[in-house]
Amino acid sequence: MFVVIAASASWEATALGRGSRVSRHPRATVSALAGTGPDGATGDVLSAIYCNRALNMEKIQAVGFDMDYTLAEYIPETFDLLAFNGALTKLIHDLGYPPEIRSFRYDPHRYQRGLLMDKKRGNILKLDRHKYVKVAYHGLTKLSSAERKAVYDESYERESGFTPPEYAMVDTAFMLVDVHLFCQLVDFKDAHPGALEQSYAQIAKDVRRAVDLCHCDGVIKDLVAAQPARYVAPSPRLAQMLGQLRASGKQVFLLTNSLYDYTEVVCRFLLGERWLDHFDLVICGGRKPGFLLDPCVPESNTVPLLLSNPAL
Repeated sequence: MFVVIAASASWEATALGRGSRVSRHPRATVSALAGTGPDGATGDVLSAIYCNRALNMEKIQAVGFDMDYTLAEYIPETFDLLAFNGALTKLIHDLGYPPEIRSFRYDPHRYQRGLLMDKKRGNILKLDRHKYVKVAYHGLTKLSSAERKAVYDESYERESGFTPPEYAMVDTAFMLVDVHLFCQLVDFKDAHPGALEQSYAQIAKDVRRAVDLCHCDGVIKDLVAAQPARYVAPSPRLAQMLGQLRASGKQVFLLTNSLYDYTEVVCRFLLGERWLDHFDLVICGGRKPGFLLDPCVPESNTVPLLLSNPAL
């Protein structure tokens, strides 16, 4: 059995104090690695583990990690700005958006994961656990209680699933740049209807395309590779965490969509020159989730229950 920790939670969500359970809290940290007591007691609540779901690790053979926004925590004030500015350039020069949008600004603290984009109406929603819309913004403007209920209370039974393609969950850090651009473009469209004829849904599609291209064509990764310390947060306890997993008998693998040259730069910054020694297997250019969904992706044959890196 395998466990894969991906971009929806940082590696520090893994609780390793007793080698038996994994926390899935997205902002938990490994208090056992901070030198706390056997029960994880600590005076610093930011270093404690708050586990809202436990996983028995006894039968888990291997633990896998994504790299981007999982093992590698990017600095939003610098890294996200690369995507934001790069996407603006692509929207203007490649997709025909007005140059006035160059004045848009990025605030790394304005939005967070867990929001929902209503692409059809140009809204950003915050739902409670019952999928009731508690807060709604149209672009940058907060809807009044009456406006919000007029749209979402009446359609709750019909749209309680909030499913694609009309809705998009902001469930990874990568989507925060999309939200910033989408909301400002909705505001711009309402204020300048003649300057931006695209529908709200088309704006969301164009933004996703522009941001995705920035992650693929070197606009972001070339600069990160040149100065990793400017864009990647140091993680001094990462090597110890991986070592504890392997010492407890688990195999550890890395599965990332990033290509090897970029992966090597980031992992060398985080783990040192011998970064490969921390993993039993490293897979780069993984094309997640395409290998599960795209019939054109060729299948790979692997030896069951065997993880190993080829000699390089």
